[in-house]
Amino acid sequence: MCRQWTITWVGVMAAAFIFSGCQSVPTNESQLTIPTVPLTIFKYHIGNDAGLSAYNVSLVNSIDDLEALGSTDLIKQDIDLDKVSLVVLSLGEQSTAGYEPRITAVQLRGNELFVQGQVKRPGPNDVVAQVVTYPVCAVEIEKVYAATVHPEIE
Repeated sequence: MCRQWTITWVGVMAAAFIFSGCQSVPTNESQLTIPTVPLTIFKYHIGNDAGLSAYNVSLVNSIDDLEALGSTDLIKQDIDLDKVSLVVLSLGEQSTAGYEPRITAVQLRGNELFVQGQVKRPGPNDVVAQVVTYPVCAVEIEKVYAATVHPEIE
C-alpha cells in the first residue's frame, strides 16, 4: 500500500510539473526583457574644447550640464538643449595633434545609454603638430534622460 501511494504521489508531481510548464514567471522588472533602441544622430560637433581636459563620455541635457563639464567651445555652439540631448566624448588633454574621437552609434535601453565610438590615434611614425589638444566629438540626439551612460569606445 505504501509503495502504491509513493508511485501515485510521484506520478501526480510529475504531471503537475509537465502541465504547469517549465517557465518561470518574472518577479521583478530586472527579469523582463527591455528592448534596445538605436537613436538617430542628428548632427556632429567635432573639434577641440580646452575646458574638457579629462577623458569623459557624458549625456548633456542643459546649458548647466555643459557648464558643469567645463566646456568652453561646445557651449558657444548653436545647440537647442530644450529639444535635443548632447552626447559628448572628450579625450582630455593630448600632447600632440592627430587624435580624432568619433561617436558611431547611440542606443537606449530603459534608462541606460550605450555610446559606441572609435578613437583614431597618431601612429609612431606619423608626423603631427607638437601642440596640446583637447579632442572632442559631440552628437545631437533626440531628447533622452538616462541614469547611466555606458561608453563602448575602441
